[in-house]
Amino acid sequence: MGSEELRYVPFNRICNNHRNHHRAFLFLILVGLITSISPLTNADERREQARALSPNVELEGFKLQRKDFHFHDFTAWLKRDGTWHIEGVVSHAGLLCGRYEVGMRFGIGNPGCANVHWISDDRFVTSESQCNNVDFNHSGNNVDESLTGSFDEITCGEAVTRCTGNCDGSKPQDNHQNNLHNPGFDDQFNN
Repeated sequence: MGSEELRYVPFNRICNNHRNHHRAFLFLILVGLITSISPLTNADERREQARALSPNVELEGFKLQRKDFHFHDFTAWLKRDGTWHIEGVVSHAGLLCGRYEVGMRFGIGNPGCANVHWISDDRFVTSESQCNNVDFNHSGNNVDESLTGSFDEITCGEAVTRCTGNCDGSKPQDNHQNNLHNPGFDDQFNN
């Protein structure tokens, strides 16, 4: 047979190598599916600003106690003592799950919420897992005592919705600068 030599290889070595290659191949396929279906590092964020709505009247001895904010999908309020509340519906499109958090921050700027100096950081008050094309009402409160000294100057609020997990089905809309003028509310005090 010349220089070729037939060697005896035990059957259990052949099977073990084959099993190891098969397991490695299945592991790579599984990792690929997991990362393509449920990207754990995916994060979407939607920010929406609204001006503080309060009566445009001054009464002697009267101090405004609450400011309201109306966003596209949320309503919120801030009280003089730093207590605030936000509530609204978050929609999740798709079958796989995403974790949604809703929060706010407050700032001082012109009446159109431009050139805002944010005096608080984002504070999230809800955290809910949503799957299967569900709409869920998020509602939460917080107390930020650092806002009490700036209550009269606060002109803008920003609602923040953050999603981690599978958020591809519910891309944030750009509703920036929505609801900066509320004719029904403002006009009743301008007559």
